[in-house]
Amino acid sequence: MVLRDVSLEIGEGEFIGVIGPTGAGKTTLCLSLNGIVPQFHGGRFFGRITVADLDTLTNPVATLARHVGQVFEDPETQLVATSVENEVAFALENTCVPREEILRRIPVALDATRLSGAEKRHPQELSGGQKQRLAIAAALALQPQLLVLDEPTSQLDPVGEQDVFATVSALNRSYGVAVLLVSHASEQLAEYADRILLLAEGQVIAIGTPGEIFSRVDLLDQYHVRPPQVTRILHILRQRGVEQQALPVSYEEGRATLVRLGHQCGVAVPAIPSSSPDVSRPTIISVRDVHFDYADGTPALRGVSLDIRKGEYVLIAGQNGAGKTTLVKHLVGLLQPKQGTVIADGRDTRATRVSALAR
Repeated sequence: MVLRDVSLEIGEGEFIGVIGPTGAGKTTLCLSLNGIVPQFHGGRFFGRITVADLDTLTNPVATLARHVGQVFEDPETQLVATSVENEVAFALENTCVPREEILRRIPVALDATRLSGAEKRHPQELSGGQKQRLAIAAALALQPQLLVLDEPTSQLDPVGEQDVFATVSALNRSYGVAVLLVSHASEQLAEYADRILLLAEGQVIAIGTPGEIFSRVDLLDQYHVRPPQVTRILHILRQRGVEQQALPVSYEEGRATLVRLGHQCGVAVPAIPSSSPDVSRPTIISVRDVHFDYADGTPALRGVSLDIRKGEYVLIAGQNGAGKTTLVKHLVGLLQPKQGTVIADGRDTRATRVSALAR
């Protein structure tokens, strides 16, 4: 049984965060709110769900879609059109919204998700965060009372994650759209959500404000759910005898508490040791002033230079669309620089077969 005796009321304009371990039933709960479960997936369904006074069992998904917008984990599975504006128009066309109304709603949805100016761009040209915001815009254009998002930031870097949370929060507060959002990003949920629902083994374990739920660190640990890092730190200090009134769940509260406790306890922050690369090691990959544009004109790399030495452990970090994958493809010859050189183990990648570089 995926869900067991789940009861929940979502108020108009409320922001509900859903947390829980893998297999808790979070996705099933999301799909139940617009009738996809059980109408599409089948199975045995007991109880009753109503959204905007519509029963999710007796009303078709097409009808419920006007009231419940759904955004999934991977935006790639949701985007079907060849331009941003056509993507927003797609759901409206399928629900027979008049053309004049479609043309009115498109700029409103794009403006609300900060995608104005990208109307003619192909969705595949967008960054991961922009793609997720486009999926939200397409759902928002239907003017739903409830927006359901299932792990919408799991594939995004921290910048993209914050971008999506800020967008959803703005829709919630400015447009009054109720939000149910599943996520493991406890810091963001603590900042934006009105209430937190802890789901495990298909059951509601606890529900309350972010402060009430995330401060119960022992309960979260029992179900393998991560509390905000600042809450974890203060919880450890409490276990070690540092007295404090309540565990903070937000960064600002935690920072203020740590500063106060630091003064009280005389705790000094240790210096972080610095490190530098070992230049005595031989260079195995040398990238010099590499520039690369994709065929559609999208710029990807601009004057990148890098040396990787034998035995090094190199981390390539950056937000979605920064060019990380493009750079790695250059290192193995899958892409060739428009300008500059890539030398791998003494071989110019432009003059070496990929099969040879793979060795």
